[in-house]
Order: sequence, then structure tokens, then C-alpha cells
Amino acid sequence: MSSKAILGQRRVLSRQRACRSRIRPRSDRFGLRSCLVSIAQREFALRQHESINRSAAEGDRVAKARTPGWLRVAVIAPSLALYVVACLLPAAAFSVASNDSESGGLGLLVFGWMDGPQACLPWSSNFLWLAAVVLVAVGRPGWAWVFAAVGLLFASRVLFPYPGAALLEAKYWWLGSYVALAAGCGPASVRAWVVSPPPEAPDAVPGTALSDSGPSA
Repeated sequence: MSSKAILGQRRVLSRQRACRSRIRPRSDRFGLRSCLVSIAQREFALRQHESINRSAAEGDRVAKARTPGWLRVAVIAPSLALYVVACLLPAAAFSVASNDSESGGLGLLVFGWMDGPQACLPWSSNFLWLAAVVLVAVGRPGWAWVFAAVGLLFASRVLFPYPGAALLEAKYWWLGSYVALAAGCGPASVRAWVVSPPPEAPDAVPGTALSDSGPSA
């Protein structure tokens, strides 16, 4: 073959290679689209994971924003004051072997569980009162109202005859602390419900828009 023929064949081969490099096969186009869809789905999963972590961190902040600090103090302070006064006043008078003895509210708070089954409900209600106070402090007035109401129901046992002892004026201050806490949690719960933000719209499913707007087959 002459040098001109060899040169012409080389030119034809180079042109064919250039055309092949410019034309992308169908398999490559489909592979690119699936790769982009996979990347978009991974980014969506990452955003969902970040949003879950962010919502867990912002849950308490949102709850406290719905129940501001001044309202929490206004609910807790009267109940706590009544509870402290009840601990300082005489609570019960016992008659043991003709020797009258008297116990204060703090004494019944610490040792009241030793008085048998009749003291089970009123003494255990102190834990419900404490749980309600903690729930108000962390911005959960709805649950606090439930605990305060159940605690008031348990504590109301002291209004009935109590065998072996005469309950004194401390019981009224003690019951007042439950009433004040439940009464304060009611408006706080309504306010938290009114100012609660509306639910967010769900995110779009990734890959749909990409598959619709992607390169056609």
C-alpha cells in the first residue's frame, strides 16, 4: 500500500474514534440517571436523619417557648408555698398509751408510709405532686395537670375519718398545694395547645422529579 492510502485509512479511523467519543451509548445514559437518583436518595436520607436529630434537640426548646418561664413560675410558686407551709404546721395528733403525741407535716412526709395501708394513698400522692412540678418546669403542663389531678384524688383521703389519729390544719394547706397546681396547669395547657405550631408538610419523595426531568431513553 502506498503512503497516501495508509494516511487515508488513519484519517478514517481517527474520525470514527472521534464520533464514538462524542456519541454516548444508551447504557451510559441509563447508568448516569440511576447514579444521580441514588445520590439524591442518599442526600434525602441524610436530611431526614439530620431533621430527626434536630427535632429531638428542639423539642424541649419548643415546649418551653409554648410555656414561658413566667408562667411556669406562676404555676409552681403558689403550690410550692402551700406545700412548705403544710410541712411546717402540725399535721396529726396521735394517742399512744394515753400519751398524746403530735407530728408535724414534715414528719408525716418522711415517716407517713409507716402508718399502714390507710396511709398508702395520701403518702404516695407526694410523688405525683413532685412529678407534676417537674413536668411544669420542663414545659409539659398537660401531663402535669394529669399528675396533679390524680395526686389530688389520692390526697383527698385525708378528708375522711383517719383511725388512730386526728388530722390537724396542715392537711388543708397540703390539699391546697394540689388544688393550686392543678388549677395553674389548666390554663397553661390550653395556652400551650393554642400556640402550638401547625404540623409541617412532608418532604417530596426524591427521585421522582429527577426521573421525570432526566435524559430520555
